[in-house]
Amino acid sequence: MGSSSSSISTCSKSSREQTRRYKHKKVKKHTHKKSKQDKYNSKRNKRQLDNDRCSYTPPLQTKTTAPDVHNMQHNTIQTGTNNSLPIHAFTSHLNVVPEFDPSDNSQNIESWIHKINECASIYLWNETQKCHYALAKLGGLAKRWYQGLPSVLFTWDQWVEKLKAAFPSTENYGDLLQRMLQFRCKMGQPLDVYYYEKMILINKCEISGRNAVGCLVHGIDDKFIRMSATLVISKNRSNCAHT
Repeated sequence: MGSSSSSISTCSKSSREQTRRYKHKKVKKHTHKKSKQDKYNSKRNKRQLDNDRCSYTPPLQTKTTAPDVHNMQHNTIQTGTNNSLPIHAFTSHLNVVPEFDPSDNSQNIESWIHKINECASIYLWNETQKCHYALAKLGGLAKRWYQGLPSVLFTWDQWVEKLKAAFPSTENYGDLLQRMLQFRCKMGQPLDVYYYEKMILINKCEISGRNAVGCLVHGIDDKFIRMSATLVISKNRSNCAHT
């Protein structure tokens, strides 16, 4: 009886020990399997990250283009927002106004202002733009006059009055006509240079048509050149009239 109890107890202990070892082995095996799976996932994530880095392409830089100043000016004027024009509407490289220098006799203040008003009609300038483009073209004594003003807060009409008062046109028509007739083609001077300089004086005298051709030829002393110039100028003017 005693031996049987001892044998049963020994078997029971042995069974518990085997069960304990089996559980420990199973837990260890599961832990090892989980650790191995984690390592595999970590390596796979690292490879995926490296592939993403290699295949990454930066976004393309889109080229920005300058705004269309003429359209901007047109749209601003048409919408009625003349008092809040963008800065792009005042670009100096688009200034088509000629320079005004009082020492240059090619134009007086009246003709210069007339050209500005014509440009304003062509390019749809408002009053603010007229002042901006016109005042930037003051040269010589006119520029010094502008720099010496205590204030520049004037409208375009006020600027016109001030400019005419500061640089009045005192040319006598007789003197202007005499100076035009005395202007002659110099020896060795290209005919095209003579033509344009003479036409400045002829236009100031408000002479046109056949009378303008006669004034041009009058300043040429060489008879052969004079005859050729008469034919060429007359032909060019007739072509311009037909077109």
